[in-house]
Amino acid sequence: MTDRLAVPVRPVPPDPPPFPLIGVLAPLVLAAGMFAVLRTPTVLLLAVFSPVLAIAAVVDGRLQLRRRRRRDEQRHDAAMGEAERALEVLRSTASAAATAADPGPAALAADAAAWAGRPPTGRLVIGTADLPCPPMVSGVAGDERGRALLAAGAVLPDAPLVVPAGTGVAVAGPAPLAAAFSRAVAVARLRGEGGTDGATLLATTAGAGADVVVEIGPDGGARVVHASGPAAGCGIRKFRPALLTADVHAAAVDRGGEVGLGALLDRPATGGLAARFLLGPDGPVDVDLVADGPHAVVGGTTGSGKSALLTAWVLALAAAHPPTELVLLLVDCKGGAAFDPLAGLPHVAGVVTDLDAEEAERAVASLAAELRRRELAVREAGGADLTATGLPRLVVVVDEYRALVDRAPELAALFGDLAARGRSLGVHLVLCTQRPVGVIREDVLANCPIRIGLRVQDAADSRALVGSDEAALLGREPVGGAVLRTERRTRVRVAAVDRDAVHAAVVTIRAGSPRARAEPPWLPPLPARLAPGSLPLPPAPLVALGLTDLPDEQRQPVLAWDPVRQPRLLVVGDPGTGRSTALAAVAAGLGVRPLPPDPAVLWDRLPEVERPLLVDDLDHLLDRLGDTHRTAAVERLAARGRVPAAAPPPVSVRGATAGAGRPRPPR
Repeated sequence: MTDRLAVPVRPVPPDPPPFPLIGVLAPLVLAAGMFAVLRTPTVLLLAVFSPVLAIAAVVDGRLQLRRRRRRDEQRHDAAMGEAERALEVLRSTASAAATAADPGPAALAADAAAWAGRPPTGRLVIGTADLPCPPMVSGVAGDERGRALLAAGAVLPDAPLVVPAGTGVAVAGPAPLAAAFSRAVAVARLRGEGGTDGATLLATTAGAGADVVVEIGPDGGARVVHASGPAAGCGIRKFRPALLTADVHAAAVDRGGEVGLGALLDRPATGGLAARFLLGPDGPVDVDLVADGPHAVVGGTTGSGKSALLTAWVLALAAAHPPTELVLLLVDCKGGAAFDPLAGLPHVAGVVTDLDAEEAERAVASLAAELRRRELAVREAGGADLTATGLPRLVVVVDEYRALVDRAPELAALFGDLAARGRSLGVHLVLCTQRPVGVIREDVLANCPIRIGLRVQDAADSRALVGSDEAALLGREPVGGAVLRTERRTRVRVAAVDRDAVHAAVVTIRAGSPRARAEPPWLPPLPARLAPGSLPLPPAPLVALGLTDLPDEQRQPVLAWDPVRQPRLLVVGDPGTGRSTALAAVAAGLGVRPLPPDPAVLWDRLPEVERPLLVDDLDHLLDRLGDTHRTAAVERLAARGRVPAAAPPPVSVRGATAGAGRPRPPR
């Protein structure tokens, strides 16, 4: 307590004035001297005034003393009154602060925003009492009123009576009052430790084995008759118990201590890439990928709420920032559909899952080209970072990062590059996995100052992730309890999300940007089929065969064959893979027709080196020639290939085993 009052000092009564001896003797000496000089008896009358002056002086002194004492008493009473009023203000302020820090069950049940969704406090409020407190008044009392002031300054009125979380509470007393107290303990426990157990109802306090045993009287007052275990330090014996009705209790417990994400999205965060989806001990907590980041790691065991956290984070980002400023790439490598409801957000450029592993790897690999594109844009804008370009920030959210890099280990180096250069280029990573340490490379972790630890099994994992054992101690909390580490560690809870809440949030966000749609940072997959004539014609003598996919360069150039510089072309594939179609494209480009499927025609055309030779199913035709002619045909074909001036001999052959090791032809 820093603001301490002082007991007003009671004034010391002044000493009474002394007897005016000089004033009495002075007239006598004067009269005697005048008589000696004047020899006149009348001057002796002056001696008569001596007792009169003495009496007058004594009376006047006593009157002055009485008036002074009266003034001192009035000043002291005024000072005491002012000190008493100041003490009342101090006590009221301290009591209000204590109640705000530890609201009682009635306040918790009445105002969900005061507690819902926040991490447990570890404290149970079971009532109020006049509690000892650090002295608010100093000094020494000079009277009863001063002693009362000192005593009042050492007691905090109507302060919350708190016992540690985990304390077992039992109660005996009139049934309605005991039941009301048990309900209040249940609500207090929901706030203090996440449970909903009320007080045990007893017929009598005798032999009760609970940590705290309470007896409630008919007048509603209560006293602690036993305190042990975690509540052994509870020295208060009388208090005013918290009481709740059945309806209020049911409404509070039904909320389950959660706060829906919708309540936070109504007041979204502002600035940078801030998102409001967590609740801390003092209310909503904003996580900013720009100010706190640039990247984040989320860890937690199976069932700890990782996917729900990522969903809430994505929705909070989309609610706070328009699609012109934010693009989201969502990668789900758990084989599920956790991100599917978010695909309708105008910010989402794509949702990829490991159900299409090739597409997932392709989308992530495209980020290398996106980095180069952004780097060029920054250079052309002449700025130091993305803010000079007008490009939106890109947030890549990966659920189960380990599954992604296990399937494609080469992507680990790409994520290292993204982590190192992402801040200036506006690319941010949110990587989620069960055990980040040993899975996410050290160079990536070093660039991830935002750490969120959901429940983990091993204290070592918790220390590596958030710097303490706290994440390993979340086992008793409901799903969604977490430890947030940025510049400091904070116990938080993830705002509750369900299917209806997600759908409502997506609809609301889409309504705010009805025409906006984020462009994916990669090209679409190659089409399943290319229509004849759909490819642009390359310059002569090149022949267009199809399209190639270069996701790491964000290009899909035409696959062209140069019959002059590379005159020999072999197309290999099983039936149905496009082998004959590719050969038909070559024939169209050269302006010739493939040989008919006749081994005799093949035998006759092999010596004609000046004419292009297009053969489909070469291996099949050779088999039909017989052993002797087949060997000779192969030798003629090899000799033709050694003639520099020979016309190109494109041929196609079947794969070694139909259906096994089948390559994907260019489209």
